[in-house]
Amino acid sequence: MNGQRKSRPFCRWKSFWLGILVLGFIGWAWGVSMDGIQSLTYKPSSSPSAYVAYNGLSGVTVFSSDNETFRGISGIRTRAVPSEIAAKEVWSNWFPLGIRTRKMVSGDHWRLRFAHWFLMLLFSLVWSAWLFFHWKREQRKFSASANLMKATPRRLIRWKSFWLGILVLGFLSCSWVRSMHEMATFVPWTESQLSLQSVFGRLNIAYIGPSVPQYDAGLTLEDGMAPDPEDYPPSAVAFLKSDFTTEVNIAHWLLILLFLVPWVSFLAWRWRRQRKLTETNPLS
Repeated sequence: MNGQRKSRPFCRWKSFWLGILVLGFIGWAWGVSMDGIQSLTYKPSSSPSAYVAYNGLSGVTVFSSDNETFRGISGIRTRAVPSEIAAKEVWSNWFPLGIRTRKMVSGDHWRLRFAHWFLMLLFSLVWSAWLFFHWKREQRKFSASANLMKATPRRLIRWKSFWLGILVLGFLSCSWVRSMHEMATFVPWTESQLSLQSVFGRLNIAYIGPSVPQYDAGLTLEDGMAPDPEDYPPSAVAFLKSDFTTEVNIAHWLLILLFLVPWVSFLAWRWRRQRKLTETNPLS
């Protein structure tokens, strides 16, 4: 059977949906930056300087500082935006200058600020150029495939799904190890009644009653945790309910297993499918 296969549409490209996800994340960060400031600090043990990035007031600011208050890796924390700034719903607040250097604070080495609209525009230009390049490449590839007598399946190490699975497994394993000495709490938005915690080898999903004090929005890390030896390893799934909260605890080893089984099954199915396409040779 002779013929030419059609290239995949945009909606089936991983790079298309990845770009939508990135733009959505930047847009979300832009929105929450008008209600508070979320900061992330990293200080290498071998360096006297700390590297800080914070999201607030329609921009992302990064800087290096010798301030002793910045130690280790600190999580994201939220504080209220000054009322005189938050009260002004004007375009200058939502659309500040795209990129600028700010006046140095005592102990800072350098400080740069990028507006969210500038980050979205910069990413959109690069992303659109990549999609166009990928589309042109797909057109050339499938035009040339009409002349091939036999298709050659790609090796496993060239599959995006293989490396994506490695990345997910690495993230889950790292979360498991860190949860043994550090509790990570994530709250999607201010006054949210849903929270996620990674602690003592398990993922805790909790619904918090309205009468319970809420966590700050964002990610909070608390070091110095130690699990009870009698409570480890944790059970696969545990349900806890009280008058104020409802919790579901899922062990990290179960999360890894739940991902590992379908991932390996998908890789096996795809490998068999490529072998079958090679043997039947529909283009010959």
